[in-house]
Amino acid sequence: QSSDSATKSPAGSPTADAAVSAVLQGLGNNDPYAVWKFLPQSYQEDVNRVVHRFAQEMDADVWNQTFETASKIAEALKTKRAFVFEHPALKQAGQVDPEKMAANWDGLVGLLVTLVNSDVSDLEKLKTIDVGAYLADTGGRLMTQFSSLSKLAPSDPFNAELHRLSETKIELVSSERDLAHIRLSP
Repeated sequence: QSSDSATKSPAGSPTADAAVSAVLQGLGNNDPYAVWKFLPQSYQEDVNRVVHRFAQEMDADVWNQTFETASKIAEALKTKRAFVFEHPALKQAGQVDPEKMAANWDGLVGLLVTLVNSDVSDLEKLKTIDVGAYLADTGGRLMTQFSSLSKLAPSDPFNAELHRLSETKIELVSSERDLAHIRLSP
C-alpha cells in the first residue's frame, strides 16, 4: 500500500523526495537530528518555545524528585544486576527471555543513565535548551539504547519499524514552487 503526502521542501533541499529520504535514512541510522534538520526554522523555533514554556511552568520539586528517583533506580540497576536476574518475579513472568535481557542489559541501563544525566533532567537547563542540539548530541545515543530495549520484545518493534522506514521507496509525483507531492511505498 502506498500513501501520497504533500510536503513543503525545506530551503536548500534539492528535491522533496531527497529531503524525505534523508530523514528516513537518518532515523534508520539512529539520528533523530535528521528530523530536526528537515523542519523549517519556524517549526524548530516553535518546538523550542513549547519546551521552554513547559520548563517554566513545571513544578521544580516534582521534576527534581522524579529525576532523583530515576537516578537512584539507574544506579540500583547498574549495581544490583544479579538481584534483578535472580528475582522470582522475573522468572515467573515468562514475558522476557532472560538471555536476551542479559545480553541487552547494559543498553537498557544505559538508556536510563543517559536520560537522567542529560540536560532534560535539569529544569533550569530545560528552560533554555536547544532541542536541535539535544537531538544531535543525546538523541542518537538514546535511540541506539532504545534499540537495545526493543530487542527484548519478541517482535523487536522499534528496530522493525526503523528497518521498514529505511526500506520505504520515495517517489516524487509532482513539484511546483515550494509544494511537492511524494509517494511513499513499502
